[in-house]
Amino acid sequence: EKTTKQPPKLDDFYQLGRYTYIVCIFAELLILSQVGNMLYMTYAGAAPSLVSCGNHQFGEKTAKERCNALNGLLGDFKRSKSLGCDNSTLTWKSQFNSVNVEFGHHCESQLVKSTISYQMVGVIIGSMVFGYLSDSYGRKKIMLIALICCILCMVATSFTNDLISFTIVRFFVNFFNAGTMVILVVFTSEHYPNSHRFCLSNLITWSPNFVFFAIMAWAAGDWRILQRVSAIFALPCIALLLFLSESPRFLIQSRQIGEAKKAIIRMHKIDGRPYDEAVIDSVLEGLEKQSMESSNKNKKYNYVSFIFSTLCVLLATL
Repeated sequence: EKTTKQPPKLDDFYQLGRYTYIVCIFAELLILSQVGNMLYMTYAGAAPSLVSCGNHQFGEKTAKERCNALNGLLGDFKRSKSLGCDNSTLTWKSQFNSVNVEFGHHCESQLVKSTISYQMVGVIIGSMVFGYLSDSYGRKKIMLIALICCILCMVATSFTNDLISFTIVRFFVNFFNAGTMVILVVFTSEHYPNSHRFCLSNLITWSPNFVFFAIMAWAAGDWRILQRVSAIFALPCIALLLFLSESPRFLIQSRQIGEAKKAIIRMHKIDGRPYDEAVIDSVLEGLEKQSMESSNKNKKYNYVSFIFSTLCVLLATL
């Protein structure tokens, strides 16, 4: 029996080749940056361990018990004087030079941890804003803006000198970081070949980067250095993203058929694959008709209702 040849589809233009490998490298470096920004406070907010105050050793106690003992000791003027214990004779031990250590919040770890809540608000708002913008103006353009702003804020974080300014700048780091997170998922899925999408999405993901970032934190040993190193690792993403084309799927949805054709042909040229312009035109023409029919049937995207529903989620989260 003769098998009926299937008509060409958009997915047929995506093959595992040089272009896909560049997308994979870009995704890996950007995910490392994203993981670093989400896990940053694990290290930057690490509480130091109180060892002694003057001649008084605190021994094997929990951090909370040591701080309570210190407050009691400093409150007893005679005893603290006899032991030579005051704020200038405190000895702390820390595996990582965190914000707590540098800003003097040794026994106020809860205060530093509370700033994480404000930073996470940036993630929620960033996901909402950049998700809409990428659907309206393109994956590449909006992700490039979010990426550049995120790197600048990461560098700015390393120059803050108090907890308030640190929290404010970190809010914007997470705001723009969320933008890259929400767009990257769509951008890569629209560029990966259909037959390799599941494998690549599970291979290039957050899990391995937890280990990589832990090694970076261990090597840095300081919250300022760690943030700058993270920014350096994110810098190549700008060049890679500038090299990559806009998602042909987005271009088709936004009815930029000419640009979609250029992007598909460019992928073939980078991979060194032959292509038939007539076949590409035929596929794009069919997809353009489908897009027009779909847009006529579907309700127009309502940003106001989207904002309202997302704010409800935000309030529920808080």
